[in-house]
Amino acid sequence: MEDTTGGGWVGTAPDWPFERDRPPDLDAFLGGGTFSLESAAGPAHPAAIPGVHPIDPVPDLYVRTNQAWHVMGDGSLCLLQSALDWTGRELAAELIVKAAGWYLEFLLLQAERIEAMNRGRHRYRRPARPPLHRARGPDRGKV
Repeated sequence: MEDTTGGGWVGTAPDWPFERDRPPDLDAFLGGGTFSLESAAGPAHPAAIPGVHPIDPVPDLYVRTNQAWHVMGDGSLCLLQSALDWTGRELAAELIVKAAGWYLEFLLLQAERIEAMNRGRHRYRRPARPPLHRARGPDRGKV
């Protein structure tokens, strides 16, 4: 996996970590399966996003080489639209919730119940840029 000098976590993702109601047929859909993963923060954490790697199931080479599955070539999950979506202020634990959602979409795509994984922007949005302060009078143009 990754260099975990910044800490890490290994465990099972929750099967429904969302605030909305749990679908009544979720247990039947999961068939008793669970999603085990590892989150590893490298030495640049929190500036760099921690890697999240599935342990069980492990995405095969086809999945890791097809962009539609949102898996990087090294097997880590692609959980953000852009590297800029990670500001360093987020909690690494929030990535586990996103990974749980990835797992459900992975199963749905694998079962051909959906055509593509979600490409929408999620909770990690780039913060709005603050307005520039414009000095007036004698301080104008000074930094």
